[in-house]
Amino acid sequence: MRFDGETDLIAYRGGLVTLRDAGWQRDIRIESAGSHSAVVWNPAQDKAQRLADLPDDDWRRFVCVETANAGDDARALAPGARHRLACRLHFSCHD
Repeated sequence: MRFDGETDLIAYRGGLVTLRDAGWQRDIRIESAGSHSAVVWNPAQDKAQRLADLPDDDWRRFVCVETANAGDDARALAPGARHRLACRLHFSCHD
């Protein structure tokens, strides 16, 4: 996935997302439970300049993938009800 501008999308995929990080020669696996969606975002240059905790040029070097219950995967809970959403990160280096 390449970012040419601000990106904020919902990806519907159950269980496992793998990011291939060529810069650090590693794979990052995001394994989720209780979710069939993830929010993928990157602020691009204009919005990055307005984010106090993000150096202006760092938008070129990251993507945010958030385990979620978003869009068609949203959950409505009755008062007192519970829903568990969890994620586990796995890192592996390329040889």
